[in-house]
Amino acid sequence: IDGLRSRIMIEQNIENGLIYSAVTMPDPVAAAELNYAVVELLKKYITDYQLQKVREDLDFTERMKSDSEQRFNDAQLALAEFLDRNKVLSTSKARVELERLQDEKNLAFGIYSTVSQRLEQTKLQLNEQRPTFKEVQPVTVPTKHASPKRMKVLVASLMFGVLFGFIWIIFGKSLIYPIKNLKMESKHSKFPL
Repeated sequence: IDGLRSRIMIEQNIENGLIYSAVTMPDPVAAAELNYAVVELLKKYITDYQLQKVREDLDFTERMKSDSEQRFNDAQLALAEFLDRNKVLSTSKARVELERLQDEKNLAFGIYSTVSQRLEQTKLQLNEQRPTFKEVQPVTVPTKHASPKRMKVLVASLMFGVLFGFIWIIFGKSLIYPIKNLKMESKHSKFPL
């Protein structure tokens, strides 16, 4: 992974908001494919990052809608059961209980309606805040080698050759004669056995 990290370059231009990516690989097709994958991962990461808060709000609102819908259904059912049991509301206690159950149902419906509206607003907000991406320059297979730079290698080799040549001209004879003399002495000297 560290090897790939050193081959991938990503820069952001703060002035215009553009993000640049480049990949250096020995194989140009592999470089283009990796660059395409990097661009797609960047798009996904940026989208997820920017929409994380809205998605959390959406999840919370969906849970609230489900809970408020359940409370509304429970209140509606309780009112229906009360009306089925008390077909004739002759006592004040029964009328008060009916009003309480109707108020409870109306309150539950109001909460359910408000949460449903909030859910729709959050869905719209999610779509509005979704970032859009436009590729200024699509990923292409490179036609030129990015490195090694042939001209730099040629200039460095030429400089090394010229430097080595000067050193050889200046110090070459002084290095060769001691080696030749050493070889000559070793040929003439004989060791007794």
